[in-house]
Amino acid sequence: SLSCGRRGGLQAQSAENAAVVYISFGQTTTESILNVSVATLRGVGEFGGAAYVVTDQPRCAPPTTTPLLVDLEGCRSMGTILYKYFKTKLLDVVPRRHRLLLYMDVDILVGGPIARVLAAVRPFANGEGKAHVVGIAERNHWHGGFAILRRDAHDPATTSAPCLEAWGREILKDHGNSDQVALRRAVESGSCVYAPLQGGLFGWPTGTSIRAREYSVLNHFTRTGRLRGHHGVTKADLDAVDIIPGGARPGWYAVRDDSCRARPHETWPVVYDLANASCARLGTGRKGG
Repeated sequence: SLSCGRRGGLQAQSAENAAVVYISFGQTTTESILNVSVATLRGVGEFGGAAYVVTDQPRCAPPTTTPLLVDLEGCRSMGTILYKYFKTKLLDVVPRRHRLLLYMDVDILVGGPIARVLAAVRPFANGEGKAHVVGIAERNHWHGGFAILRRDAHDPATTSAPCLEAWGREILKDHGNSDQVALRRAVESGSCVYAPLQGGLFGWPTGTSIRAREYSVLNHFTRTGRLRGHHGVTKADLDAVDIIPGGARPGWYAVRDDSCRARPHETWPVVYDLANASCARLGTGRKGG
């Protein structure tokens, strides 16, 4: 199996050795939301570091990101939980030179400098504390759409690897459940220690906050909720979102474009073969035997 961490010396985290990571499979590769999220990351987010997209459609990754190709064949019968399972494999697929990883769902738009998030987690980034992961605390669970991971810590047991391994085990036990249910079980078991992101840096936009142009650094627009006109956010509110480069753009959230799949083919190395690594344990089998 692939190693999940390096136990060498610690170093201060910076934009040069921190990376932002997205996961985009299936339908999300042809939706506008990933491109918009990356545009806000590079724009108002002022992030010039590496950004990766874990995907089965590398030709559809935004131009300022690096795609990380995953072989899904034979395991697609798992459905969308398969895609979410890769949150637990990020230390395996992202290049090791990045010691701090900021995982974001594709429907998170950046409304302020990412440097504020990096500053808030500097002790964690420098290997301090007992937490495996810094995340977002909700009423009775930890939010699965954003997580900050580390490879090194003063105590090797507090790298993010033990937490991700426990979370992955819970997903594999019953992949009909959500990834957040599996995460809650991993935390309740004591195998996964989370610490909350402090400072009000993450939020869920409302119609009122959008109209007042009040944004957190990280804004979860929820592609199956707010981007469909639910949770008190109307299409008129979405049309007024102005943190997108170039300003407010009516209908930005509803664009579908699969032309990327017809782009000239490039040879991308497979960074993870899920079928060989884990699929047999799921009882789903591989197509073709």
